Amino acid sequence: MTFLILQNINKITMKRILVNICVFLLYFETLNKIKMKIRIKGNSIRIRLTQTEVKNFADIGYIEEATEFIDNKLYYALAASPDVSELSAQMVGNKITLLVPENIAQNWITTDLVGFENKFDIGSGKKLFLLVEKDFVCLDNTFEDQSDMFPNPNAVC
Repeated sequence: MTFLILQNINKITMKRILVNICVFLLYFETLNKIKMKIRIKGNSIRIRLTQTEVKNFADIGYIEEATEFIDNKLYYALAASPDVSELSAQMVGNKITLLVPENIAQNWITTDLVGFENKFDIGSGKKLFLLVEKDFVCLDNTFEDQSDMFPNPNAVC
């Protein structure tokens, strides 16, 4: 009897492990397709996400990208957080993370809201301007693949 119970528990545990592995592999495959854009200019950071990236952010509350250098990488991420009340940023090592209050993230994900911003106080009377936006199809010619971008509301049909 004990052996049968253990055997059933092992089957259930193995099934959960296999499901988790499949979910991780699908997530990892999706991560490789992420090309979140970042623009840094002075004390300003802007991040733009495609439709798939917004969906992935909605699913797990986190998205990350990296820019590779010869012997290092610069990471940048967007994270939903219950611990912040306004869009904020932190830099730890070679990683910039924009932290989004969960209620703002939820509103952005589920509505036509284009983006949100904040002038984040970084001390000594200085501010860091932060902007997170949905990435729209360009109205002019571009070499960039725009197949996963949001339809541009300024486009004339």
